[in-house]
Amino acid sequence: MDDLFDVIICGAGVHGLSTAKFLAEKQKTVLLVEQFPIPHSRGSSHGHSRIIRFSYTTSQHSQLMRESFRNWLKLEEESGTKLFENCGLLNIGGGRVLTQVSSGLRSLGQEGQSLSASEINTKFPGLKTQKYDGLYEKTAGLLMADKCILALKDSALKLGVVMKECEKVTDIVPVNASRVEVHTNKGKYRSKSLILTCGPWINKVLQPLKLKLPVSPLLIRVTYWKAKDPELYKAKRFPSVIINEKVHIYSTPILEYPGLMKICYHSGTEIDPDQRDKKLSNKDQTTADTQWQTLVTAIKEYYPYIEPVPSVTESCIYSVTPDQDYILDRHPVYSNIIIGAGFSGHGFKCSPEIGRILGDMAIGNPTAYALGSFSLSRFNSSNL
Repeated sequence: MDDLFDVIICGAGVHGLSTAKFLAEKQKTVLLVEQFPIPHSRGSSHGHSRIIRFSYTTSQHSQLMRESFRNWLKLEEESGTKLFENCGLLNIGGGRVLTQVSSGLRSLGQEGQSLSASEINTKFPGLKTQKYDGLYEKTAGLLMADKCILALKDSALKLGVVMKECEKVTDIVPVNASRVEVHTNKGKYRSKSLILTCGPWINKVLQPLKLKLPVSPLLIRVTYWKAKDPELYKAKRFPSVIINEKVHIYSTPILEYPGLMKICYHSGTEIDPDQRDKKLSNKDQTTADTQWQTLVTAIKEYYPYIEPVPSVTESCIYSVTPDQDYILDRHPVYSNIIIGAGFSGHGFKCSPEIGRILGDMAIGNPTAYALGSFSLSRFNSSNL
């Protein structure tokens, strides 16, 4: 335990890697600790693709996307690997949602194309909608998630980040306002500041620090469905789609598995991340079955040329807060311990700017964004 790092980061998913890269670019010494190999498929950052878009209903997320989008394209150029597929995005929903999304786009100098239900059906014959209109965002698309993780890892290593893979954090010992120790199953490390980006394990890692966040790990089924006419759903002519009804359904065009399209229900059932393969309780199984039926019903209603029987089923874990928004804050007692958590299934695309925020907090720089909407204080203190 001789080396004193400027910052230790626990958790090497997309947010931990993005933060490490940002800090290394600032000439800081960084240690990144991950309990699994980097990359791995046990958390939230793996998989073939993630939707990336400017269109959010809230201004704070739209603002994060301005620089995040630019940084993803920069990483694509630096790595020489295609990370972005510009297939566009169609938001389908009620007028209030579409108005908010359109306003968010305009605030960033972007424009969306308003489409009536009949215009949607004509422009994208693989879709069928009668109840809702839509807003098409042509600059949106998909990030190749697995390739993004590898590109971030490679960039961070080249910048001098030290990585400890397959090391599980066993204890965190705050020493004072400028020292903290991290103990793992293989060693002990010291730093001036600590950043926790532990995904669904955040509350397990925080246990020694007497803090429990209102974050629920949800097991998400990622499902791929056979297209009766694959040409209708290829990325060159079909966008990603978000259906904003009472529930949230999303899809991405055929890009990952030949002839199969990803269509998913944007929620799941609560689990212990260390027992993700454990059989669900009767109550949770009932919830999962209801979600499944909702998804199948939506596929039959909106996707006329998709077989409503899945061909491939995978899984990931969301870490969800009560308001489905991020936690970017300091530990309420230990100011040099920074927390990035609760990304609620929509944090991957914003990770370059989330890494910047967490990094700036750790080294005492002012952040580029107002963080009130991401603070712990928005939750009832009795729940923490």
